[in-house]
Amino acid sequence: MQKLSNFVEYINEAGRGRPRKVTVDNKSVEYFDSKDVELTAAQQKKLDAKSKNVEKAKGKDEEHNGSHGLWAVEPPYDNDAVPPLDKKTMNKNLKRLSMKFDADEPFFILGKAGWGKTSIIKDLAKRNGRHIITVYLDKATATDLGGIPVPIQDGGVAKIVNAMPDWAAYMMTHKDDQFLLFFDEMNQAAPDVQNALMPIVLETIICNIKFDNFIVGAAGNFADENDAVSDLSAPLTSRFKPIIVWETGTEEAWHDAFEHLRKNKKWDTILPKKIVDKFEDYSMLFDNPRELEHKIFNFIKKLKDKKAYDGYEAEDYFDRLEALSKEELSNGDIKKLQELAQSIFDYLNDIGDKNEDDNSRASGRGRDMITDTDREGILKGIKRGYMDPTIDGKVLKFGISKENIMAVMTDPDVFPESKINAEMAQRLLDKWEEDGVKFKFNTDKEWKDKGYLDPLN
Repeated sequence: MQKLSNFVEYINEAGRGRPRKVTVDNKSVEYFDSKDVELTAAQQKKLDAKSKNVEKAKGKDEEHNGSHGLWAVEPPYDNDAVPPLDKKTMNKNLKRLSMKFDADEPFFILGKAGWGKTSIIKDLAKRNGRHIITVYLDKATATDLGGIPVPIQDGGVAKIVNAMPDWAAYMMTHKDDQFLLFFDEMNQAAPDVQNALMPIVLETIICNIKFDNFIVGAAGNFADENDAVSDLSAPLTSRFKPIIVWETGTEEAWHDAFEHLRKNKKWDTILPKKIVDKFEDYSMLFDNPRELEHKIFNFIKKLKDKKAYDGYEAEDYFDRLEALSKEELSNGDIKKLQELAQSIFDYLNDIGDKNEDDNSRASGRGRDMITDTDREGILKGIKRGYMDPTIDGKVLKFGISKENIMAVMTDPDVFPESKINAEMAQRLLDKWEEDGVKFKFNTDKEWKDKGYLDPLN
């Protein structure tokens, strides 16, 4: 059972035990059906102090007021000049949801987990100037919605009244504010919780008090994703019609999801834009945006922050990506995952073009930390079967084949001006192969038969 928060104090006045009113904007407001009883001066002072503290909290990203994480309050944007969403460029999901907000209608969104339903709902609420009260129904009991029964005495007669839930009391004490009362995981609510929802959703009534400062929103997941999901009752379903089925998995849905990832978490300022863009290009390899954000983006950031990436190779990142990707990947998909893994490796190890200014100061080095001269020399060597540097005034020919190229490229004595590791070398070779570059020789024996020198001796 949820803790009753501070409102128990207002009900259980010492020695009286009678029904209570709270005073809002100098007006006495009854919060359950009973006789008019004013707060004592001490109680009113405590309530006023609490209200001031709540006002000070406005503007914070999120204010957790409920016990055990059951509910939370989020304020609207501090900047009242937030531009409205352009309905011409909205996708179908956003248009349907925006219509509900514009008409102050209750809504229910049904969709797969991890696709940003909740974040988009909160964004629209804030744009419409509504504080957000989020109540998590998968954790709730009927008393968390309908109030906790409290015994009282009225004229010597014992009665039971329901103390208003603290999230509802919050809305009552902020009557001049507009709210979105958002029930998350609605179709995981137990049957008795759904029954307790009826007066709230159908009539905006809580503990026999009619509210006029909130609309109801809700979200839930498909039944095939969670065994706890159940059908909504017919009255609730009817009140929410038309239900919005959130489209997911399409290229458009992925694009919209990335827009929210960038905006809400500012990933473009935390990770290099080129990495975020690359993941967006290959996003359909994964199940949902939440996994990308929580399991990959946060993972990369934390490794970077802790400098904990030493010793990890690109293959290690590939293994992680493969475990988080969709099932039944094609060979082309595997190659894309390898490219993503290499991008992670390069970024964490400060390899590549972090920015153009760094590159311009790197003595002609390209994104692989290889000088342009060395890059050209390697490429010519592959095509001709030998490299011909001038040493002590003499032009020498060193044999190059598919067999020895990796050892040659990663030998610091051969390329002292470049920093080439195995992953970088393999990536370059793969790129050249894709471009149609072919080795003159496949084995060392072939260039030895030509009389070329061993570049490693």
